[in-house]
Amino acid sequence: MEDLAIYGWLSNTRVKFIVVVEVPDIVIKDSDIKAIFRKIHTAYINQVCNPFYNLDGSKSIASKRFINAIDAIGRGEK
Repeated sequence: MEDLAIYGWLSNTRVKFIVVVEVPDIVIKDSDIKAIFRKIHTAYINQVCNPFYNLDGSKSIASKRFINAIDAIGRGEK
């Protein structure tokens, strides 16, 4: 656990996001973490605004588009 940093974000609509990152040798700036959370929140909004998506809080999101967007954010591409 010492090699990991855990960050949390609570949206205005009470949706909770958690990001776990490996701690590099350099310091991670708060602005970088906030930018990551904004991108994740945008991907989430795009998912739940889809009229064909069934919003059920008890299930995880299985959309390939959402998962690919989150993977791209994790790789630093978006």
